[in-house]
Amino acid sequence: MSEDTRAVGGYCKVLAWVTNPNACGQIIKAAKKIALANKGELMIVSIQSGIRNDWERKADDLEVLNNVAHDNDAELTIIYSDNSMEAMFKCITDEKPTHMFCGLPGVQVGRSDFIDNMCAMADGAVIYSVDFSGNCAKIN
Repeated sequence: MSEDTRAVGGYCKVLAWVTNPNACGQIIKAAKKIALANKGELMIVSIQSGIRNDWERKADDLEVLNNVAHDNDAELTIIYSDNSMEAMFKCITDEKPTHMFCGLPGVQVGRSDFIDNMCAMADGAVIYSVDFSGNCAKIN
């Protein structure tokens, strides 16, 4: 990971994409290391679909995500959208990150539409996938 830790043109904005409260701690810690090494900004983002009938579990999950963010001196940005790809594109376009961190692909290991689309939208950002042990792998 060290060869890709340099800020681009002195600017460094690190986005950590989180959804799973059980995995978010390792993703945020890895992203924070890059942000601190480059004196950059860390932004933690969670895209959530409508709560509908599952409000209690969603509220619990968001509380965990928020607590982990605050434990790492960062704020959690929650984007509510039923179109996660559109929300991700808007966030990447607006924030212009130099680095992005996400968890492991979901159901089919090695495949994730979210991660594939994030890589396509990266526009020069370095993207890492972080496993439950905190190991990072550059994926673009």
